Amino acid sequence: MSPEPNINETKLRLKTAEKVATEHKAECDRLQSLTPDAFLAAHAREMRDHTEESAMELAETFIDRQRDALALAFRTRMDEAIGQSPQDGAPAFETALTWARAALALTPRDRTLLMLIDDLKGAAAIAAQSPVTVRLKNDADRQDRQTRADRLPMDIDALTAAFFKARDSGQYALMSFLAEHGLTITRRPPFGQGSKAHLMFRMHRVEALKYGGQAPDAFTECAALARPFRDVFGERNARTCYLRSLLAQCRFESGDFAGALEEIEALLPLQTEVRGARHPSVLVAQFLLAQCHNLTGDPAGALAEVEALLTLQTDVQGPRHPSVLATRSLQAQIRSDAGDPAGALEEIKALLPLVTEVHGPRHPSVLATRSLQAHCRKDTGDPAGALAEIEDLLPLWTEVQGPRHPSVLATRILRAEVLVDLDRPDQAGADLDDIGAGLIAARFLPDHRHLIRLNALKDRLAGPPT
Repeated sequence: MSPEPNINETKLRLKTAEKVATEHKAECDRLQSLTPDAFLAAHAREMRDHTEESAMELAETFIDRQRDALALAFRTRMDEAIGQSPQDGAPAFETALTWARAALALTPRDRTLLMLIDDLKGAAAIAAQSPVTVRLKNDADRQDRQTRADRLPMDIDALTAAFFKARDSGQYALMSFLAEHGLTITRRPPFGQGSKAHLMFRMHRVEALKYGGQAPDAFTECAALARPFRDVFGERNARTCYLRSLLAQCRFESGDFAGALEEIEALLPLQTEVRGARHPSVLVAQFLLAQCHNLTGDPAGALAEVEALLTLQTDVQGPRHPSVLATRSLQAQIRSDAGDPAGALEEIKALLPLVTEVHGPRHPSVLATRSLQAHCRKDTGDPAGALAEIEDLLPLWTEVQGPRHPSVLATRILRAEVLVDLDRPDQAGADLDDIGAGLIAARFLPDHRHLIRLNALKDRLAGPPT
């Protein structure tokens, strides 16, 4: 029989046992505090004491601790409801949707679950309207969609690059197709109709409409975008500034020259502050400013503006840049409007070979330059030379942009004017009704320059009033 421990050893062992018991009691209390019953009791106490913030903190802590378990429980109930859907139909899908949303609250970035929720919504709607059994797509299909969604940002970047390439190469119908395709993609998750990507493609559609000769429609859509751009991007954001510049361009091409001038004068100081005086977007705004001054009765001031712009543009972008070539063409146009068609013709003759070399002979910018050359020939007393240029130009321009494009209609007006100068009024008048119908269909404002020219030509053919 072993000897009894002495009193000191007994006290030491007792002290050790008491320490272990205290530690076990603390661990028991800690574990007890993590149970749902303890959470409910503590939450009720905080609510009775009107300390709602403490109650919210308790709830957040409890959910964080139990997140995985709760998510698993919710998804298990969701799967159970989906399993009942062949028998119960729409109510089962609605129940599954409720559990799926609960699980999503715990894992808000679970894209597969987001896709499943969309599928459940669609299935519930179909099942509610049809007696046919509705079956959900499987997980492999959702995984495939997620893989495609992961690739979407790269696809969007490629689509945007293709859009601008189409614009620069003058393929305006392709611009429209690419803009519409981008809208279709960005309308769906993970983007959505309020996303930046979707707003940008809405703006691209405005650009496509403008370049395609539908300036009034472009203006309507652009005006509707103004507030969303300010709300999403901010007033001083470069994209918002660009949209405002685009709005002014649409005003101008619709025939509202005074409105476009007011718009661009209000924008230019802000755009210069945001982007800097030498930024290409600011140079584009200055280009439009000169256009507006020219067509609101100040061709001399416009000519001075465009000459200063051309010097800066050439320094920033180089002499062969398309924007520089467009400014040289505008300079010739303003010179002609200011009463110097001979000087304008010399400028155009020097410019046309370079524009053709840079863009290619079928580019709209080349066709516009050729039309301006024909106009200058007419105004310098060479209607026969102008007509030869137009007759060669019109079939190509009609093929490239279509018979109802405003630039084609304007060139047909020029052809009629030349025919009158050549004393062939019957040929000139034969085309005017069709041209007028095209301009009316384009919904230009009554004081649009094309309509003014057309009406003046009709009055000329009608002769003086009797």
